[in-house]
Amino acid sequence: MLTGIVSAISLGPAFIVITDTSLKRGFISGAIVAMGISLADGIYVTLILLGFAVFFENPDFRTVFSFAGGVILLIFGAGFWLPKREQSGLPSFTSNKLANPLQSFFKGFVINALNPYVPVYWLGVVAFSTTQLALSGIEVILFFAVTLLTLLLLDITKSWLAAQLRRHIMHYTTLIFRIMGTLFLLFGLKLVLTSMNF
Repeated sequence: MLTGIVSAISLGPAFIVITDTSLKRGFISGAIVAMGISLADGIYVTLILLGFAVFFENPDFRTVFSFAGGVILLIFGAGFWLPKREQSGLPSFTSNKLANPLQSFFKGFVINALNPYVPVYWLGVVAFSTTQLALSGIEVILFFAVTLLTLLLLDITKSWLAAQLRRHIMHYTTLIFRIMGTLFLLFGLKLVLTSMNF
């Protein structure tokens, strides 16, 4: 549970997309995004435990992965700065209309799956659990099941908190969207530049 709590303390792309969706579409849509993010985490953990760690550490893979992830984040970030967001931001900000569940789930999954820092992070957690904690067999499965469940519940909590804030910050929609867009652009630019250094 402590590992899940530590994992949830992040202001990265996953946090931003949960917050953005919850502010615009409400708690349920944000929670669905969190589930997509959790699936990506689960897949990475599973692949690493099955012996694919070397694959994720390959410089060529990390180069392509970082570049692709950076481009996706740049596209998302640019979307926040489109004029139409300024025009439709306020109505969508207070809308309770549920976003397309599959689209929300896929958005969360893609944002997390294409972040090269995610598999690197889980590589470290797997190494910690198997060496420092000396876990094996069913202990490893239980450790990661609880870790991922805790992380999912905290992400859903973030969604709920963001949804509760909607009515209080509805007059600052343009500023909030632009801050989120800028963060996405910075994350994306960092990944693209990182890919050139592998």
